[in-house]
Amino acid sequence: MTNKTIKNVSDKLINQIKIKYANFIVSINNKNIDFFIKTNDFSLNIFKNKTILLQSKHVINFEEILEINGAENKLFKPKTEEYEKVDKNVTCEESIGCDEVGVGDFFGPLVIAACFIDNNLLNNSVIHRIKDSKKLTDIQIESIYNDIKNVVKYSVYVMDNDTYNKLHFKYKNGNILKALAHNKTINDIINKLNHFKKTRVILDQFVNKNKYFEYLKTEKDIYQNIEFVTKAESKFISVACASIIARHYFINNVKMLEKKYKISLPFGASNEVKLLVRKYKKEFGDETRNFIKLHFKDD
Repeated sequence: MTNKTIKNVSDKLINQIKIKYANFIVSINNKNIDFFIKTNDFSLNIFKNKTILLQSKHVINFEEILEINGAENKLFKPKTEEYEKVDKNVTCEESIGCDEVGVGDFFGPLVIAACFIDNNLLNNSVIHRIKDSKKLTDIQIESIYNDIKNVVKYSVYVMDNDTYNKLHFKYKNGNILKALAHNKTINDIINKLNHFKKTRVILDQFVNKNKYFEYLKTEKDIYQNIEFVTKAESKFISVACASIIARHYFINNVKMLEKKYKISLPFGASNEVKLLVRKYKKEFGDETRNFIKLHFKDD
């Protein structure tokens, strides 16, 4: 654990931190702390005596993150080369991209996003900040999402944990759930687009084409004209965009669950996460269906 303490922080910087990380503020029962910020990368304790305690499991240059010596006290401004240029091997052309988030996480929903990038957007500087969400921090995800949310057309389907658990109990196959969710999301964005209905639809492949449509055989409205591409989020700008949007919704849904149940819900499926899963199952019983994917093995 990397720790850094900064004392005698100005009110201006504290207010900037509050604004910048508003979506990451969580409640904490400590009368000495003004507010507490928690991301998947680091945490900030802002004490009432104007002291900041920054903590991270990774080595982070906190002064660089906060730029506390800078004239404008700019916060978390990553180096340009980190994500302001799209990867060279990414295809920048008009298409609808689809991706999912939450598949490998014990906690939180399954989120599917479909994003349409048209020719008019391809030269937009905002679009060229996009890359696969797995290469970005939570803070970067929020920053890019705020830039693109009113620029691109997209649809999102959040399959909450209760729905996810009921469907998995029914089908016993996570890929069926993903197929159902993708089909729903693709149909939604196609209906929104109207005259762009012949646009390419790129799906980040999680199963072969024949299996995908086999999983949907009982559905009434099946969108057929799909291209299945492995690692599509690193090859198509529209899929990378969908990846970021889905990640944003996943992060914020997990935060809502944390606030509702007053617990920590870390991402992933590590041994530390499994310990929490077993703990919560004892504490919450049947309520865990609302925030845990129950078919995951926690032993």
